[in-house]
Amino acid sequence: MLVLILPGCNITENDLIGGTWVATSGYIDGEATGEPDCGQFALGMRFVDEETLYVGEPGEEEEFEYEIRDGIDYYGEERRFIEFFNVNRKEEALKEKSEDEVPKGMYSFGSFAIERGGKDAFGMETRPGKSEGKHCYMERQDSE
Repeated sequence: MLVLILPGCNITENDLIGGTWVATSGYIDGEATGEPDCGQFALGMRFVDEETLYVGEPGEEEEFEYEIRDGIDYYGEERRFIEFFNVNRKEEALKEKSEDEVPKGMYSFGSFAIERGGKDAFGMETRPGKSEGKHCYMERQDSE
């Protein structure tokens, strides 16, 4: 029975699409707590499809790409991660080289461990369990 429940706990791209996500607090060691510390992502995110999102306040949004993957965190624990890629940096890096020649790290804007916090909430942190990393608890404010 537990095996059937666990896959539903993982957040997917489809869970994120629609509405505007804003940081309502920090997110440390699986708990919504304190002030958000996740840079421009705290201003709002709109996931428009399985790879594109807009970050920032309406009218001043910046386009990003994102990727959700499973991996191992700093402590050897299996986690789900979301990595953000700056589209402007990517376009600049690809002006003279092909996508195969340019490592994603050249235009990555950061990778966060991500956990579902409910239908309309998720937490993300760069260093799970450590307050010195970037972290925030995001809640969907409206649906499209």
